Amino acid sequence: MADALISFVVESLGSMALQELRSLVGVNEDLEKLSRNFDYLQAVLTDAEKRQVKDKSVKRWLGDLKDVVYDIDDVLEEWKVVNDGCDDATSSEDKKVFAHSFSPFFCFARASFHVKTRDRIKAISARLDEIKERKNSFSFSEVREEGGVVELDSRETSSFIDENEIFGRDRVKERIVSQLVEGSSDEEGLAVISIIGMAGIGKTAVAQLVFKDVRVKRHFDKMIWVSFPGDFDVRRIYREIINTGRLDTGGMVASLRFDVSLERLQRLAAFELGDKRFLLVLDGVRNVNDAQWTRLMIPLSVAMKESRILVTTRNEHVTKSLSSPLMYELQPLSENDCWSLFRHRAFSGGRSGDELVKLEALGRKIVKKCQGIPLLLDAIGSALRRKRDVQDWQSVLDEATGDSLGTDKIASVVLESFHDLPKHLQQCFAFCSIFPKDHLIEKDKLIKLWMAHGFIPQTGRGDMERLGCSYFNDLVRRSLFQYIETDEEGDPKYCMIHDMIHDLCKSIMSECLNIKEETPRSQLAKARHASWICNEDVKSIPSFIYIAKNLRTLILIGWSKIPSLSHRFFHSLKRLRALDLSGSAIERLPNSLQNLKLLRYLDLSATHIQELPEFVSGLCLLQTLKLNHCFSLRKLPKGIVKLIKLRHLEIEGIFLDCLPEGMGRLTSLRTLTKFITGGESGCKIAELKDLNLLQGKLEITCLNRVASTDEANEAKLENKQNIQTLKLSCKSGICYETQTENEVEQVEGVFEALRPPPNLRDLTMSEYIGRQFPSWLGDCSLYSNLTKMQLSDCKCRQMPALGKLPSLKWLKIEAMFDVRRVGSEFFGNSHDGVTGTFPKLEILIFLSMEIWEEWKLNVGAGSFPSLFQLRISSCKKLKALPELQHVISLQELKIEYCPILSSQCQKVVGADWNKIAHVPNITIDGRKIQ
Repeated sequence: MADALISFVVESLGSMALQELRSLVGVNEDLEKLSRNFDYLQAVLTDAEKRQVKDKSVKRWLGDLKDVVYDIDDVLEEWKVVNDGCDDATSSEDKKVFAHSFSPFFCFARASFHVKTRDRIKAISARLDEIKERKNSFSFSEVREEGGVVELDSRETSSFIDENEIFGRDRVKERIVSQLVEGSSDEEGLAVISIIGMAGIGKTAVAQLVFKDVRVKRHFDKMIWVSFPGDFDVRRIYREIINTGRLDTGGMVASLRFDVSLERLQRLAAFELGDKRFLLVLDGVRNVNDAQWTRLMIPLSVAMKESRILVTTRNEHVTKSLSSPLMYELQPLSENDCWSLFRHRAFSGGRSGDELVKLEALGRKIVKKCQGIPLLLDAIGSALRRKRDVQDWQSVLDEATGDSLGTDKIASVVLESFHDLPKHLQQCFAFCSIFPKDHLIEKDKLIKLWMAHGFIPQTGRGDMERLGCSYFNDLVRRSLFQYIETDEEGDPKYCMIHDMIHDLCKSIMSECLNIKEETPRSQLAKARHASWICNEDVKSIPSFIYIAKNLRTLILIGWSKIPSLSHRFFHSLKRLRALDLSGSAIERLPNSLQNLKLLRYLDLSATHIQELPEFVSGLCLLQTLKLNHCFSLRKLPKGIVKLIKLRHLEIEGIFLDCLPEGMGRLTSLRTLTKFITGGESGCKIAELKDLNLLQGKLEITCLNRVASTDEANEAKLENKQNIQTLKLSCKSGICYETQTENEVEQVEGVFEALRPPPNLRDLTMSEYIGRQFPSWLGDCSLYSNLTKMQLSDCKCRQMPALGKLPSLKWLKIEAMFDVRRVGSEFFGNSHDGVTGTFPKLEILIFLSMEIWEEWKLNVGAGSFPSLFQLRISSCKKLKALPELQHVISLQELKIEYCPILSSQCQKVVGADWNKIAHVPNITIDGRKIQ
């Protein structure tokens, strides 16, 4: 890992940006010597990093070397920022002011900085000379490796858990599924099922298999997964229940404020679970007492008796607090299953027949030493997959003691997997030790942190973000990450690191700390990256953090009541590249924030921040600014448009009236989650024109403020090829009745001009005041990739033609208050339903259609061939269902708050019963009738 750091610094030492440093300060000779010495030491790093695990003196030597590397990197970074400034982001007027600012004091300060820089470089060079001399006492082996960035294959597994990767757990999975789906509902209180077993035995994998099972998904109305990074947290469980409920209805998940009372959380959780059959998985519970469990059960008791809780734990004592008579203790895998898993891992790369013959016998002996532990089989198999020499396999076997491999051997095998990684992946992976054990790591956040530290180079062959994604995916493939949750496309979204592998990361990257009160002060002084777990009792930053003056990363984890940060904080930690204050109660930032000249990542999400100060524009290296769910924030500073290196501006769930004028200058932006058009001195929609690197999700609001169709055309929305999720809306709360005919026609023209890019996958239109939908909506030739759509609170009297969209899987129609009839226009043809309409649609939802009376549909064979779930809610005037008896794919029908329709669909006696009698799961007003 030190190798990657040194390579980065050597490249910096040779860059043109430092030519002025060489001549002005007079340290050319020292810089040349530093470069030579680093190059010389790189040859022994591979051996040193392998030996550091067992040899403490080597570990100290390597630590001293990394300190020097970090220190010279700080010097070079600070020089570039202070000497070069933010020239690209500085306006001509600012430059004029700057040109006249050379007062005697300014010149003295500049000269003083040059002298200090020279002295620091000379001191660092002397330290490196001493480290080079100490190297000779270790007799390191020299290894020269070719450098360069490895482009990785970004293709990945596409499921929550690949069942083909799990061996020997079918029987226990079937028993648990049977207990969940068919178990008795006569128990007093909710039934709790526990999976217990040692670390690495596969408890989480079994729970994932159960969670994914189609029978389980059909049986439960709501499914919630909560993984524990630490102590049992009742509030966190409530939050997950509430957020899962919002996701189920297609709503946006906004972070609840940290100070929401327990009673409020309980009420919200009870509302989400009321009259529903739910499955709650609590994964990795380490400790829980009777009082915590009793408190958790209060809002859960409102749910149906068939609800279940599934717990995984290493501790059998936990099950006593849960009153869980149903326990499944996972046993080691059988010899055959062990071999199947090992063979799948070790031989999946493709080997010749001769190799297989030589290695299989050794492989079977190694498997016997693994004692049936899946994690160990997985790790060793993955490590040996890249080893073709029989001696490598034999060495694993030779180091075994007795009948098992032993803890040291397990560690050495995992370490071997680490050293098999390319150098750039080693530092990315080791950095993950900044997160505490069992912490759920967000993929997107991790990649942006890697970027902030220069772990992902700008190669000119593609985005850093795309390259970072391939790095992450490769670590998943190598079994170093355990991914827990996937996105809608099936790609990993969150991951965890097993405790054993986390320990490895800590041993390799000792400069990463999880700060606690008892953390030795000597460790703080040498720390470069740190996280601190907070809770709601924390009201200030502890003073001992100020000892960590060399910190490059500080992440606060959890919710806290820290209201402010002192000037001392920003003066002490001025070398920060990444600062995460999310979840704290911070209301404002002091002027001393501008001391963080090297800052590239700033997360203020879910804080109480009221105003972002103008001097934020001085953070000229900033790449990522996260302000999600800052409910008190009302505007962004005008100077934000000077941050031309900004790549990600996240502003979901905040209530801005407008964006500053000049946003179009931020042409490096990849993420702009919300674009608010117009407003007083606000940004016009035409400024989207040059933001063609935008990707992922984009919400464009207040479109009623757009002055003309021509202005909307200037946005060139269709050129944003990497936008996959798009939301278009007028201003929230607009009064339809006061809109003139000209205003309505203008909005229609604006929406017509905002033709989305063809690669779109998810589209939402809301608060639309036009009388008719834009012509491009439903265009099957343009939007063949569209899989999800939501139309909400639109003034149109007629449904758009959506039936021919070839990939549409999820459709929600909500609050279309002027629609009385749904007929042929909805299906995209002249007849009321024709074979081939909605070919891929799986879920169809109608909500709050207040005057909807008639659904005309003559379903023929082939229409709705994939429809799995139909939900109709709060459609009080709907008189009847269409002819659904030919929709044989339909498995779930839910009707609620529809008095006429509920009466029509009563079992056997209802007039519409013959249309739905074939549907296996029917729920009316919360009561399951079939």
